[in-house]
Amino acid sequence: LSQVVKDVVISLSDNCQQVYNLSRDEGLSHKEISHRMDISTKTVESHITKALKTIRIELKRMGLISILLIIQFLKGDNPY
Repeated sequence: LSQVVKDVVISLSDNCQQVYNLSRDEGLSHKEISHRMDISTKTVESHITKALKTIRIELKRMGLISILLIIQFLKGDNPY
């Protein structure tokens, strides 16, 4: 599952990849990312939204979205 996510992230534009990685790997806030990359927070939000949507589409296409939801549920990370 993590390899699928990595592959999807690699397919994103360079800026989108960088924003996603700063958010997820380094745990930076949208404001911190915007300062570091000299872009607006709205642009950061747009990149994050695009990355997450692309990941969800690919997981769905591969039939893995249900596995992700089960893992989130078991971890108590229920998105609902």
